[in-house]
Amino acid sequence: MRATPLSVPRVGTSALAVAALGAIRSPEASRVLMADLLAVTAGRTTLLITHEMDGLDQLDEIVVLDKGRTVARGSHRHLGNSHGHYRLMRQAAAARPAEITLRG
Repeated sequence: MRATPLSVPRVGTSALAVAALGAIRSPEASRVLMADLLAVTAGRTTLLITHEMDGLDQLDEIVVLDKGRTVARGSHRHLGNSHGHYRLMRQAAAARPAEITLRG
């Protein structure tokens, strides 16, 4: 990744997980990918646009959008303790069935 003050990855985290880890989207693969992305972008502002919920607890700040408008902003802990969009999205993600982690 090129060293710039602001990084905006252009590929979705699911696609990166498959390409980088040979993984089908899973919480474990997403956490590993997020940790690697944060390590590569350390010291720079990184704007990550995603629908994935796994690994967001590693971020400094999360901005939740609904129809293009900011509806919530804060840390994973703060947003998870509120009764808003982020908490509902986390609950919906947790209700999905477990997925396969790695391809054999």
